[in-house]
Amino acid sequence: MYIKSLSVENFKSFKFFSNLKFLYPNINKTSLKMDFGVDNVRYDNINVILGNNSTGKTAFLKAIALSTLGPGVSKLNINPFMWVRRSPNEHNHFGLLYATFESNEQDHIKYGRVESSIEVKVESGSKDSIRWNHEQTKGWHPVFDDNPAAMFMVGYGASRTVELPEKFDPDARKSDELIRINKVKSLFEETYQLVPLDAWLPEMKTNNPGRYKQFVNLLAKITGDGHFKFTGKMEDSQYVFEKEGRLIPFNALSDGYRAFLGWIGDLLFHIEQSCPSGKKLVDNEGIVLIDEIDLHLHPAWQMKILPLLAKALPNIQFFVTTHSPLVVGSIEWQNIIYLKTDEDKCSFPIRDKRNTYGLDSDQILVSDLFGLKSTRNDAVADKLRILSFKASTGDSAARKELMELMTKGTKL
Repeated sequence: MYIKSLSVENFKSFKFFSNLKFLYPNINKTSLKMDFGVDNVRYDNINVILGNNSTGKTAFLKAIALSTLGPGVSKLNINPFMWVRRSPNEHNHFGLLYATFESNEQDHIKYGRVESSIEVKVESGSKDSIRWNHEQTKGWHPVFDDNPAAMFMVGYGASRTVELPEKFDPDARKSDELIRINKVKSLFEETYQLVPLDAWLPEMKTNNPGRYKQFVNLLAKITGDGHFKFTGKMEDSQYVFEKEGRLIPFNALSDGYRAFLGWIGDLLFHIEQSCPSGKKLVDNEGIVLIDEIDLHLHPAWQMKILPLLAKALPNIQFFVTTHSPLVVGSIEWQNIIYLKTDEDKCSFPIRDKRNTYGLDSDQILVSDLFGLKSTRNDAVADKLRILSFKASTGDSAARKELMELMTKGTKL
């Protein structure tokens, strides 16, 4: 299942927007031309949400997650704290999420188009309630099934840590909630921990060596060259990674590597668990949501992460948020949804049709997407403006100082 469009009313920082269209794997040329005005796009499975802090990037991901849960949202055991947008000048009592989806064979439903409508209602004080609000329910029957292949979705919040293997208890994760809710709980609960590789991969290596080989190949494609490589070996019940001849257990890796490999391992676990028998892992279809994808990543990796994910998992529809211009420079404008705010501090999404692919960080940071006046320190920027003016009047000393400041920086 892929989400095609989303409409939002009075949800978090969003007052209203309607029928926002998304890219999804194998989108047909007619839709691409009609919705984006282009014949082709480099990565048809990538959607990136940009915006300043408090514009609603995380709320945007939550809106997609809630919509994709369909009537199963009633099983979501969390407290909707101030989800309905409050305004001092208005008395809003409800919020609404409406989405359309394109199903596929993996969903095991007879409907090509599926719709979702979720209502969030003010109950008392800061507490809200959430419920399904659509007459169409037949198309959503698989969401209540134990079959993990149908309506596949996984979500990751910014606080993503991996549970220690010795503390991992799969039975403790079972509850009255749907299996699909556990896959997105990281978006709603900061303390929710991800599944460690050590808890499931050794068994797969023994019982399904073909799938294990697919996993190793996918992990290598996603991590790319020049990073710690998965060896498949274990030391003190932990998987060992190798780089330039050094062997390091998972828990001894840097925070950045553990954070990245942690959610990648969790994602591949859910893909393996949901992938139908006889289907390759790379062909699994569904939606993946990642908040702050650039978190802990070195700049060199930020430039590559989206192309690596897009190519390694071409049938997954990705939604990610980021603050990194290096991430933005790896994609085209069609992949970007930019959240702006109006005079009432209400957020709304736009698409800026100016090219971003291949631009350097400075060009992107001073564009409307980030809005910086300069990428230099304020004091240095002011000095450069003064020197530039003096140089333009023929001041040779100012011209020399300007060139030195621009190329060498300045000392205290």
